Amino acid sequence: MRKLIGVLLMATVLNACNNDIESDVLVANGLPIDGSQQLPPKAVAGTGTVDVTYNRAIKTLYYTVKWNGLTGAPVSSGSVGFGIYGSAAKGFRAPSQIVMFDKFTTAASGTYSGSVFIDGVTLKEADLLQGLYYINIPTTANPVNPANPAANGEIRGQIVGLK
Repeated sequence: MRKLIGVLLMATVLNACNNDIESDVLVANGLPIDGSQQLPPKAVAGTGTVDVTYNRAIKTLYYTVKWNGLTGAPVSSGSVGFGIYGSAAKGFRAPSQIVMFDKFTTAASGTYSGSVFIDGVTLKEADLLQGLYYINIPTTANPVNPANPAANGEIRGQIVGLK
């Protein structure tokens, strides 16, 4: 009888640990990136998707960005370019770029993967979970220019729906 109680207790503990681990990992796949999400919206052929996984236990966001049909390769120059912007809800422009991607494929179609630490200062968990960050892909034909509200990049995709 004691063995049975011990086995049941151990199974309960392991199951509780497993549930905690699963609730610490949030996923959203196939998030769309397109010109309609830009401000102002852009009628461009380029599209893409973003897959994201957020591990709350280690405060790390993993992402894979796929794009195709752009007017040219993604660009990064100076303090703006291909990367994560925030904080701004869909339909609004972020005040700044938070993470600039580097070493990405310089082609009109490609894939880029990486990760970033959610430090609570520059990148905040609450903002991430509220969908206030987005991926922006500018090109030479459609750059980002902080001084020009119409120059917002080519395609954009909001990081939303993490669950």
